[in-house]
Amino acid sequence: HTKTGINTTLNTGSVIGIMVNIFGSRLPPKYIPPFCWVSETGLQEYRLKKAIDVANRVMKRRGKEVTPALATLFPTIFIQTKSERRTE
Repeated sequence: HTKTGINTTLNTGSVIGIMVNIFGSRLPPKYIPPFCWVSETGLQEYRLKKAIDVANRVMKRRGKEVTPALATLFPTIFIQTKSERRTE
């Protein structure tokens, strides 16, 4: 559930979390924590409810459903990585 914009450049060895959207012309950081939007203006937190709604829509288009395990995993990861999403 991570997406990059057209013509996005990534560093070799980048680590990108789940539910991340990367776009813009600026080279993103080498580590991007889960549940972030990254653009020229920096990093912003991706709202949990919105991220899950998008995941549900994307999976439904592919004939799949968010399993109970994923429904539990997404909020757990969001909470556990909260401190990594500093937007200073």
